[in-house]
Amino acid sequence: MKTEYIKSLLGTALLAVAVVSTDIRPLQLMGTDLAESGKLAVSQPVARKYPFRGTVHSVDPDQGQVLLSGRKSSRVLKVTSETVLEKGGRMVTLSDIQEGDQVKGTLTKDADGAEVLVKGTFEKL
Repeated sequence: MKTEYIKSLLGTALLAVAVVSTDIRPLQLMGTDLAESGKLAVSQPVARKYPFRGTVHSVDPDQGQVLLSGRKSSRVLKVTSETVLEKGGRMVTLSDIQEGDQVKGTLTKDADGAEVLVKGTFEKL
């Protein structure tokens, strides 16, 4: 009886040491998925979207960029194949956007910190 008690106590102590010394950081990752294979896979972090508005200063379809002029500064918006552009209630391309158009929409930042246009609605004033 005494022997079983000591074994139980020793087992509990070893388990406690194992738990304390185990690195649990991988279990604390945000944005993880359990793949069908049963392995833990880390997904890409979700980029935060934020609203913007401005006036188009220029458009460069070859570079995939829209330059906005503002009261205090200018900003360059990167346009990707996933960007949604609307003008006059219909989908358009960069070549349909003109200097002086007003735009509002949603931006995000890429891995390099560049602002990427997610969706832009353009209006001629």
